[in-house]
Amino acid sequence: MRNNLDNTDRKILAKLQKEGRLPIVDLAQQVGLSPSPCLRRVRRLEQQGVIKGYGAYIDHHKVGMDVVGYIEVNLDQADAEGFHEAVLKEPAIVECYALSGSFDCLLKVAVSDLEAFGRLTMQEILRYPGVKSITSSLILQSLKEQVGFPIP
Repeated sequence: MRNNLDNTDRKILAKLQKEGRLPIVDLAQQVGLSPSPCLRRVRRLEQQGVIKGYGAYIDHHKVGMDVVGYIEVNLDQADAEGFHEAVLKEPAIVECYALSGSFDCLLKVAVSDLEAFGRLTMQEILRYPGVKSITSSLILQSLKEQVGFPIP
């Protein structure tokens, strides 16, 4: 898929990552196209799955999610599917990645306070199917938060 992107597609992607609500007329002007061809390219990128969706980036503190952390999970692989199903049902888990390395999954969680974090880890995640052990880390300060990915 990557090889099918030309410079104009890359410009469109870079602009939309920074401002997903950019009107097509403004986007077209910024990437050097007229609106109709620009809209066709955006729709093609959506249909190809390059653009997976659009959303708003929320300040977690302003919606009452004052504690954000990461949980490293070691799994008994025999019950990994049960773990995956449990993760998908838990709204406090905002990201989950299966990884290579010293642990099997990395969860990003967002909760209201430390008490909620403790409940989530000790009473929920540790009891998920297949969980052998967890290690948690809380985010103390965000040094860099980047929307999207670099477009080569």
